[in-house]
Amino acid sequence: MSDCESVTIAINDPMTIAALGPIMQNIYEKFADPGNVVLDLGGVHACDTAGIQLLLAIAKELKARGRALELKEVSPEIRAAAERIGYDISTIEG
Repeated sequence: MSDCESVTIAINDPMTIAALGPIMQNIYEKFADPGNVVLDLGGVHACDTAGIQLLLAIAKELKARGRALELKEVSPEIRAAAERIGYDISTIEG
């Protein structure tokens, strides 16, 4: 899929339970745009299990709409949060 058929959202804030409100709002507003969603996560420097849960919820919602989620530049903090709960972050995409 080309870039014109997807929307990219760069997240440069912590993906922690205390900070997810504005991130969720930004992402869900983009659901109105056509195409798949690309999350650029290279700027995320803190992540907890709530952040991982959000990624899972986004992927599930997009799949229900016949769309896909792509994760780009997944930060070490996100990988570590997923590993802490025994989750392989690469399985979220699709």
